[in-house]
Amino acid sequence: MARWAGEFGRLAEGAETEPTGTVRIAAPPGLAVEVLAPLAARLLEEQPDLRLEILASVDYIDLARGEADLAIRSRENQEPELMTLHSAKFEIGVFATAAYEARLAQKMSSTDREAGDLRIEDLDWITWAAPYQRVAPRPMLERKIPDFKPAFASDNYLVLKSALAAGLGVMVLEKQGATDSLRGEALVEIDLGFELLPAEYYLVCAKSMRTVPRVRVVADLLIERMDLR
Repeated sequence: MARWAGEFGRLAEGAETEPTGTVRIAAPPGLAVEVLAPLAARLLEEQPDLRLEILASVDYIDLARGEADLAIRSRENQEPELMTLHSAKFEIGVFATAAYEARLAQKMSSTDREAGDLRIEDLDWITWAAPYQRVAPRPMLERKIPDFKPAFASDNYLVLKSALAAGLGVMVLEKQGATDSLRGEALVEIDLGFELLPAEYYLVCAKSMRTVPRVRVVADLLIERMDLR
């Protein structure tokens, strides 16, 4: 019944002729902070009658029930009521502050190993806490590092970035434009001797929402932005 109600509501919205009102977007916290919030300023300049409402959450947001108009997800869509508008791959890496990199170099110089022989267990990892222990990269770290214990953990992305900015350790981020978003300073990529697999994201919406003018405008802007990453 809730899904039917959401569908009736979307059909009514389909009668819109101009891109006005609010578009609600669900996205992983990292993308919400680093991509969507800055995008809102551009949208305001280009479409002054449109506003974004961002649901920055690791939790599942049900588009079929009308909980959001658009969603950026890390898994390919399997729901028949929804459609994938676009997908993009983002290169990722391990980043830290320059001060942490300097401390890490001192730590390596005090060991018997060569300077280039850096292992993932040498790093102080900043990662997700309960209830999001299954969010990447923590599962991989737990598999690779015996008795893994993060240097810092939180259930909030901005808290994680604050710990990163304070020099507590390293964090997996997208390579392009990786900065300390709290202070606008460039971060340093830590070379582990191998490349991490890229993160893939999918822009999804309910099939009946694709032709709604305000959703179409925001979706097109998001697609353009995702292709620049």
